[in-house]
Amino acid sequence: MTELHQYTVTQLRLGASCPRVHYFDADWSRRHGKRRVTLLWRQGAVPAGGALFHRAVERFTARAAGDDAVREALQTAQSAADLHRAFAVHFQRSFDPRALAGKPVQVQRGFVDALHCYLEELANVAVAARTSGVDVARIVEQLFGDPRKKVDVTFELHDGQRVRVTGAVDYVFFDWRTERHRIFDYKLAGGATGGHGDLVQVSAYALMHNQQHGTPPTWPSTTCTPSARWSSAPGSGCGTSARIYDYLASMIAWEAFDERTGAGVRPPGEPSLCGGCRWRRECEPRLGPKDQGERVTGWTDAAARGERAEPRIDVRKPPRACPSPSSRRIRPPRRTPRPPK
Repeated sequence: MTELHQYTVTQLRLGASCPRVHYFDADWSRRHGKRRVTLLWRQGAVPAGGALFHRAVERFTARAAGDDAVREALQTAQSAADLHRAFAVHFQRSFDPRALAGKPVQVQRGFVDALHCYLEELANVAVAARTSGVDVARIVEQLFGDPRKKVDVTFELHDGQRVRVTGAVDYVFFDWRTERHRIFDYKLAGGATGGHGDLVQVSAYALMHNQQHGTPPTWPSTTCTPSARWSSAPGSGCGTSARIYDYLASMIAWEAFDERTGAGVRPPGEPSLCGGCRWRRECEPRLGPKDQGERVTGWTDAAARGERAEPRIDVRKPPRACPSPSSRRIRPPRRTPRPPK
């Protein structure tokens, strides 16, 4: 019998970051009859600074989309370095530095490094587009319009397992230098190499976005990393996609692990996430040391043998388009108090 497992894009990111959090969330959801998805970020190990960086970039993007000064900078900047400095000035207007107060020094340094890298990349993409004769209005739309794209993709794996992933893949841009779409991923910015989970997550995003919207991605789809075509990536084709299929199969297997008997595929842990994890006190008592765990490797093993079998991938049209960040209020409107009767 075919079994359908449904995940959101957020769950896909979470499981790639720490399989044990995925397991604990799934176990809690089964016992309580409702879905729980833990949101957490690495403590000091992520150059992007986690949720703080995402919120700051979203605020900057929302304001830049309708800012005449940003358009003027795009029109008049003599170089990518000039535009980079202009972007930094506009970013400061939408970010309160007090938000970094009290954060560890490495987090503050990582935030600044990732921000520098991110704005530099935006400037390089924009100047390349302008040099190619692209209209400024189109550049603004691509960089600061609605960068999110919804996906609804179903993978048919081995043994009748089907995995449906739905949600929005954030920050997809068209890069005029490569004539390809690209995902700007902050966790791999600022010179970070990224772990297994980060690379698999971004690769999965790129593959799903391509299936849904027909946008062959660059590789790696990360900020401040030289881009090459997906098809030319090391271990590309079945090799690259096989890691994604193995990861989806692993998510199913981790959920089914029996911690009482030890039967099944034990999920490994990620120590760098423990500081902000609600499951940190239960993790090792229930599942053992974090370095003990396995992943499904059937697809990558087959690729290593030269077998190029691919799962069937179905795509559905998402129900509604995502609202543009520029259309959302940054702050809720104030309510006018009613006069006393």
